Amino acid sequence: APVLPGGPGDPPLDPELRRERAALARQWLSGVSLPSPARGAVGKAIDATALGAPPALRAALDAALSALAPLLDPSGRAELQQLAAAVGG
Repeated sequence: APVLPGGPGDPPLDPELRRERAALARQWLSGVSLPSPARGAVGKAIDATALGAPPALRAALDAALSALAPLLDPSGRAELQQLAAAVGG
């Protein structure tokens, strides 16, 4: 299930649901093999989803993209860039 609303006209997610989804994403992250800098950046992006503040989430996604860039193929980088752009901030 997405952490972000499905589209521009969708209502924001309930804060409790955002926190629940962030906790589940943190559990998922614990089972993924990533270099430490990338893991930290992705963890901060996950934490930012619980805040419901687009500027903080955008900054966290940009940092995650920088940390993950060497590990992602071009389509993966483009997808993460699109997500960050959709968040705004």
